Amino acid sequence: LLEEFFWEQFEEYGQLEAYRFPREHRCEWQPPPEGWLKLNFSGKARDGVSPAGCGGILRDEYEDVIATYSCSLGELGDAMVANAEALRMGMRLLEDVPGGVKQLVVEGTDLSVVRWVSTWPEPPEKVKEAVDDILEVVERIETVIYHVYEKANEAAIALAEEGATSQDRRVWISSEISGEMG
Repeated sequence: LLEEFFWEQFEEYGQLEAYRFPREHRCEWQPPPEGWLKLNFSGKARDGVSPAGCGGILRDEYEDVIATYSCSLGELGDAMVANAEALRMGMRLLEDVPGGVKQLVVEGTDLSVVRWVSTWPEPPEKVKEAVDDILEVVERIETVIYHVYEKANEAAIALAEEGATSQDRRVWISSEISGEMG
């Protein structure tokens, strides 16, 4: 199903970059294809002015929330690192989803992080460990990764902002997941 979608997009828009949907698909949140889950992630940091945070949300094709997370990253002054940590935390969370995750769409607003986990270019040293951890999970799960605009990532951004103002790490996983996850 996802492959059909990509070919339709290719026919309509020409060659697509591996990490980008056409603009209309990146402006508003869209549910993943049937049988897939979607992880939206976000990190927040303001050059050491205020505490950094990260957050994310995992949803299914029915828009049901499967899991959410948010946490503080302390006085981290780098939004790029905050975004890489947000995605790493989300990928680690997948291991706790009942039934496991076999097919995943990942979306985030930090284009650099999206490019690094799409395997190019080589990430800077300050995020290399996080990217390597993310890629380990990507190798085990059928994954597509996209850059989206803030409007399509509002829930994850709100969770990152919540994480920045909290001292706690908050993780919620639904206990009412029906059937096997994609």
